[in-house]
Formats: sequence, C-alpha cells, structure tokens
Amino acid sequence: MSHLLGCAARVDVLHPAASQAVYSWHPDTADLTLTLPVAPSAVLLRLAHAAPDTP
Repeated sequence: MSHLLGCAARVDVLHPAASQAVYSWHPDTADLTLTLPVAPSAVLLRLAHAAPDTP
C-alpha cells in the first residue's frame, strides 16, 4: 500500500462486528499487520485517514 506511505490511518473492522482480529498500521512502511484468532477466518477492514489531533 505504497500510496499510504507516511499517512496516519485508522483501521476499522467492518465485518464481523465482534471480531477478535488484531491489527496494526505502520505508516513508516505502509504495512498493515493482521492476526486472525483461528483458521479459517476472515475479516473485512477499512483503512481511512486518521483525524488530525485537535488541541
């Protein structure tokens, strides 16, 4: 996902809503790491621009 390199992003689990998936976004490398609790399993994720911090 090189087009997101350096971008702060929010990861949302869209389905299933009660997922135990563990995820993390790494903006410095544009890598999304996802660990699913059992196999077989799947999740639907959405990457969105993170809202800037407001003072």
